[in-house]
Amino acid sequence: AATVGGGSGNTASARWATVAGGELNTADTAHATVSGGRVNTASGVYSTVGGGLDNTASGSRATVPGGQANAARGDFSFAAGYRAKANHDGAVVISANSLAVTSDSIASGASEQFVLRADGHFYLTDMAGTATIPAGRFLNTSTGAYLSTGGTWTNSSDKHSKENFETVDETALLGKLAELEITEWNYIVDGDEIKHIGPVSQDFYKLFQLGNDDKGISTVDASGIALAAIQALYQENQGLKDRMRKLEEQVKRLTD
Repeated sequence: AATVGGGSGNTASARWATVAGGELNTADTAHATVSGGRVNTASGVYSTVGGGLDNTASGSRATVPGGQANAARGDFSFAAGYRAKANHDGAVVISANSLAVTSDSIASGASEQFVLRADGHFYLTDMAGTATIPAGRFLNTSTGAYLSTGGTWTNSSDKHSKENFETVDETALLGKLAELEITEWNYIVDGDEIKHIGPVSQDFYKLFQLGNDDKGISTVDASGIALAAIQALYQENQGLKDRMRKLEEQVKRLTD
């Protein structure tokens, strides 16, 4: 029940294996399929290579849709683009790379990883349009937030994207901040060796009523509270300095 639909130098050498066409393609395991292209191999049970050049799907139910020099070696793995290597079970590797260098590839490092390589960097959006990625941005988003190529996350904070501005009482915020319990803890999924310091979101939300709910603390709000508290401390410090200066002047007059 093996089939070769046409082309040149193609081989379907196992039951229900199929090579639809192309050149020098091989499907040598049961239910393996190569649709076309050149020098492609489907050697895993139910594996598929859609086309392209020099691609291999050797894992069971592995898939390479096309491209060049891609390999889906793990069971249920997927590799696409140029020189993408899904070497582990359940791994998905996509490479947006056009460099014609045979040693240049991206590969999975463990099972069930989702690996993306984009030499032109990344863009996330939920609207139509053209992707724009300014220099210095590794991950750009249509929301205005981005991750720099140096590894710094920048929140969207353009005043034109905000409304309903209200003056805050820095002294009141400082008082609330003093009530906030700060502890050392670890995330359950990390284990007790990886420590962090900070409040829990329920306490933060109860005191300040900021954010969408009491399950998280946005970095914008935490930074805003800290800056307001610093301003309050600065004002208190300036007041203390003024009092000290006046007291020093009084002492000087009394001792002269």
